[in-house]
Amino acid sequence: MRVVTLSRPALARSVNIVKASGGDGDSNAPAGIAAIDAHEKIVGKITHIIADRGYTQAEAKNWALLLWIRSISQTSDLRDDQRIVETGPVKGTIWCDGWLYTNAMPEKLRHLPRLDNDNLTVE
Repeated sequence: MRVVTLSRPALARSVNIVKASGGDGDSNAPAGIAAIDAHEKIVGKITHIIADRGYTQAEAKNWALLLWIRSISQTSDLRDDQRIVETGPVKGTIWCDGWLYTNAMPEKLRHLPRLDNDNLTVE
């Protein structure tokens, strides 16, 4: 089990205002990367972020690749209709929250609670 704790209060250190993206995330991504870069100049290296769909649904070249280049991992938010488990394309597989797994995945890992401000414990 890993517990995420904050050593100091969470404060906004940068704000980037952009037009609404229309749901694809691509117009938000440059502002998000700029905010990460600005934050790192103040507090140091960021190694992991929790991002919402405003960013994670951007094309890989506009978001995920730029995080990877910076050695930043992310926890992605899913819509409720994306948080599903269904039969995979090959016998013995399942789709779980958009990723293909073997159906040997334990039941307790198939329906994990959404991470929020009141639930910062991750198993």
